[in-house]
Amino acid sequence: LSDSLYFKNLGNNSGAFYSLLNSSEEEVLKETILAYAFLDRSQNPITAEELDDQIESWFMTKFQTNLDFDVKDALDKLKNIGLGIETNGKWEVIALDKALVKIDELWDTVFEYNQK
Repeated sequence: LSDSLYFKNLGNNSGAFYSLLNSSEEEVLKETILAYAFLDRSQNPITAEELDDQIESWFMTKFQTNLDFDVKDALDKLKNIGLGIETNGKWEVIALDKALVKIDELWDTVFEYNQK
């Protein structure tokens, strides 16, 4: 434990920056997953405002937490990776089985290894 604390202390500034960056990336991922999950369980396409209200209400009911969900960012991420579809201001997502294939394809293209 003391070794771990010592080395963490050595890199305080860079460690704090990395921790903040990592936390930020995790939050973006969580927002995107929440938006996907709520859209997936919706019977019909819904507006961004409806999605925002549903997620914020769920957090209040489930965790007694007042949350300002960043719905625009989450929907933009879903659309950019091909999971979210907007039609006439209403949002829906592709089916989970297709989403898993899409995510796998995205992951496979993150790093191209070429051994020469």
